[in-house]
Order: sequence, then structure tokens, then C-alpha cells
Amino acid sequence: MSTDNEKNDTKHTKLTLPEHVGIPHVLEIAWPIMLSMLSFAAMNFVNALWVGPLGKAHLAAAGIGGVLLYAIHGFGYGVLTGLKISVSQAHGAGEDLYARRLLWHGLRLALWMGLLEILFIPLGGPLLQLLGASDAVSPLAEEYFAMRVIGGVPAFIMTALTQYLQGRGRTVAPMVAMIVANLFNVVLDPMFIYGWGPIPEMGIGGAGLAASISFGFGALYLLWVPRPELTGTPRHFERPLLARIWRLGFPLGGRATLEIASYLIFTGILAAMGDAHLAAHVIVVRTISVSFLPGYAISEAVSVLVGQAIGARRIDLVADIRKAGLKIAVSFMCACGVVFVLFPVPLTAIHGATPDVVEIAVELFVISALFQLFDAFAMTGLGVLNGAGDTRFVLIATVSVAWLAKLPLGYLLAGEVGMGAAGAWWGIVFEVIVLWGVVAWRLRSGGWRRAADAERVRSDAAEALAAT
Repeated sequence: MSTDNEKNDTKHTKLTLPEHVGIPHVLEIAWPIMLSMLSFAAMNFVNALWVGPLGKAHLAAAGIGGVLLYAIHGFGYGVLTGLKISVSQAHGAGEDLYARRLLWHGLRLALWMGLLEILFIPLGGPLLQLLGASDAVSPLAEEYFAMRVIGGVPAFIMTALTQYLQGRGRTVAPMVAMIVANLFNVVLDPMFIYGWGPIPEMGIGGAGLAASISFGFGALYLLWVPRPELTGTPRHFERPLLARIWRLGFPLGGRATLEIASYLIFTGILAAMGDAHLAAHVIVVRTISVSFLPGYAISEAVSVLVGQAIGARRIDLVADIRKAGLKIAVSFMCACGVVFVLFPVPLTAIHGATPDVVEIAVELFVISALFQLFDAFAMTGLGVLNGAGDTRFVLIATVSVAWLAKLPLGYLLAGEVGMGAAGAWWGIVFEVIVLWGVVAWRLRSGGWRRAADAERVRSDAAEALAAT
């Protein structure tokens, strides 16, 4: 039962939102998320930099071990995204205590997810072999995977705190936490990989352990940031609150898992085309992540602002938020696309590619420029749907398109038609065009508004039940 003080705390004042939401409002939320994502990518780059001198097998092990980690970790990350959506709507409605109680339940969920992930350590070897790891790479990848998984609890706690703060529009602190984790990783990587003082040489396992410890420091920083909100909030378990996070996040967790699975199959299609085709694909993906990750950050910012607008009963602002996000995403990603079209050879040469790989990559860069444009539209629309709580539709739309459009067409054009990697990439372009069309239909039909209204009714019922 809640005390009288707790009941009084549930009185709320709706968030004061501007008359119109424009580009500055979206950028204010988005730019720290952009830097956070680029910082995360930098951590993987630093790991590869330090592991590289150990040999090709070690470098390949870090790569495939990381793929398996993210395939498993992606579900938990998606589930915790439900915390951001529910907190953003609560924040918009001025329900401060409710948002803080959601945080405690998000932290519980993060702890359970991290402990559950540890159970996958014994399965690392068989799963890595399913992914195609060779006999030389498999034991090394298994060691790296195990060391990364033991850091699952702090990594998920950091994720939960990030989702909570982003939902309240406080995106700078999670960015700082990611930078803190990166700085520790830069220092700890050589110490654990090659040994230093009393620390024994651990090889590739040291790289995984360094990353896990670094996320621990990031989590500690984020625990310190909202400590007044944590200490002043009731911690007792309330099933309706946990159920709300799970209801919104489970579809996004399922989406992450199934999309990663489709990507692994897609990579297998490219691998069957030959090493040159696969290498060209890897180079292009790494390069366009410079534009893709900021585009995704804009989608996340749109999601936060839409959630806050819905919580504040300002549905009229959703169109403004979408337009502002779309202008930023299209402008930035089109500019990057122009660079990819004009300078594909220098961009490929940076990676030291051989002439046959360069020839394939040049064609992929041109195709990726077209992908950029449609992806900007699709990601912005998905941000609106997520913020509205229409996550079940997001799951159905994204997974259906990935499995029924990208994979069949990519396989047909790459293998049967003989277009190789270029054919597979036309499958990606087709996927994002279809996804954009489906998302646009959902936005025009008003289905997202019905989903938002239904979620709001469930949220009010959950809040009332939790307060009794």
C-alpha cells in the first residue's frame, strides 16, 4: 500500500511543451545520442586495434564473438527500450513519481537480463560453430564471448539508466557515461591483453574483460547521476509497472533478435559469393555507419519527443516533431550519400582493400547512397511509432519486410541472377523502400494514434493500481 505522501506525490503537472517543435528541439535531444553511438562504435574499433597484433585468428574471434554477443544482448536492449517509451510518456504527463518507480523496475529487469545472459556462456562454443567459426577461431571467440557476457549485468544496468534519462530528455549524461566507459577501455585493453605489473597476460580474453569492466564504470557514473531520484523513490515491486515496460519493450526485443538473425543469413549469402564480395560489404557497412548511427539517433530523439507529446496530450505536436526529424535525417544522410557516390575509391582505399574488393565496393557505395535516402524516411517514421507505443506494429512491419523482402530478393539477385554483393544490396534497398511505404501507411491511417490511446488507458490503469 502506498503512503499518503506517495499518493500526494502522484499529483502531477503536464510538461510545458513549446507551441511548435522544430529542428533545434530535435537536435537538442539527438546530438548527445549521436555521440554516444559513435563512442560505442569507437570502443569496438579500439578493441580491434589492440587485438590485431595477436594475429588474424584473434581479430576474427573478436569479430564473430561480438556478433554472437549482440545477437543475444539485442533482445534485452530492445526490452529495456520499453522503459524509455513509458518514461517519456510519464514525463510528458508530469508523472514524476511514476517515472521514477518505472526506473526501479527497469533496473530489476536489467539485473534479470544480465544474469540470464550468463547462462549462455556454456553455449558459446556450439553457437559460434553454427555461425561458421573455424576450429582455430572458435576457442578464441568463445573466450572473448565469455568475458564480455560476465559484464552483462553492468551493461544492462547502464542501458536501463540510459533509457530512463533519455526518456526524460536528459541525453547528455548517458553520452558522458559512454565516453567514461571508452576512456577506461582504452587504458584497460593493453593492460589486460598483454599484461601489466601484477595483471597477467590474458590475450583476447583480456579484451573482453576490459570492455566488461569499462561498462561497469559507465554504469556507476549513471547510478550517481539520478541518485536523489533513486533514493527518494519507493522500491517495492509493482507488477503493473514491470508489465508496462515488458509490453512496450518485448516487441522491440523480438525485433532486434529477428533482425540480427536475418542479417546473419544475409551475411551468409554474401560469404557464399566469395571473400571479395564479403570484404567489400564489410567495408561499406563500416563506412556508412558514420551516417547510419546519427540517423538512428535522430529516430531515437523523435521517439522521446513524441512520447512526451503524447503524455502531455499534445498530439498536435507529433506532425511537427516528425517533420523536424525528417529534415535533419534527410539532409544529413543525403549529404553523406553524395560523399559515398563521389569518393568511393578513397573511402575503400582507407581499409587497404585489394583491387578486386575496391571494384565491388565502389558499386556498393553508389547503391548505399540510395539506401540512405529511403532509410532516413523509414527511421524517422519508426521513431514516431515507437514513441506512440505502437511497438507491436513496428515488430510486425520490420521483421516481415526483412525476412520476406530483403532476404528472398537479395538471394535471388546475388546468387541466381549472378549480381553478387550488388544484388544482395539491392535487396536491402528494396527492404527499406517497402518499410518506408508500410510505415507511411501506418502514420496516415491513424493506427498509431489508436495504439497510443490504448496504451494510455492501460498506463492510467497501471498507475491507479500501483497507487492503491
